[in-house]
Amino acid sequence: MRACATSAVRSAENGKKIINEIKEKTGINIEIIDIKEEANIIFETNKYHLPEDKTFLSADLGGGSLQLTLFKSSALFWSDSYKTGTVRTLKNKVSKNEIKRFENDLAALIKNHNDIKLIGTGGNINTVSKVCRNKTVSLRMLKNLYEDLIPKNIDERMAKYFFRPDRADVIIPALKTYIRILEITGKNEIYVPKTGLADGIIRQLYEDDFY
Repeated sequence: MRACATSAVRSAENGKKIINEIKEKTGINIEIIDIKEEANIIFETNKYHLPEDKTFLSADLGGGSLQLTLFKSSALFWSDSYKTGTVRTLKNKVSKNEIKRFENDLAALIKNHNDIKLIGTGGNINTVSKVCRNKTVSLRMLKNLYEDLIPKNIDERMAKYFFRPDRADVIIPALKTYIRILEITGKNEIYVPKTGLADGIIRQLYEDDFY
């Protein structure tokens, strides 16, 4: 077994206290992984699904942060994490400076790598892909879903799309973030391989045991 915590616990004042309490009650030791390891896990997972001659920008959006990772199947070039996660957004804990940093970095990336392909990973974009019934989600699909969901309350969103309660609220800031990514990069679509950090951890456990 391997249990990992990312952005929310990394930055929480009581993060270590929570981890200690979980270990006392369950015996499970949770590792707080840094952004470098998080990016490498995501890279190692996605590189097997993609063409070797393309450059990709992965956007993994969670409750605490957005992780951007630039890579080819052969190498990871760059990665950074932004405290613009969906739960932070709902709680009004995202600073304007962090949003500006994310948008400026993204604009600089696309200026230097205009031929990149966008990939979305994690539970939020996986849910969007499932609703749209397509692994390639267009900007129009994202906007249409956002416009349909925004006037609905959480119960109505759950009833129409069978969202879990913890997805029905964060899906709105998730959609806004992915729409913004496509708008800044000038791309019309994002590919969703249906992977996330958990998949990468499972792959690592498998490889450690069998190779």
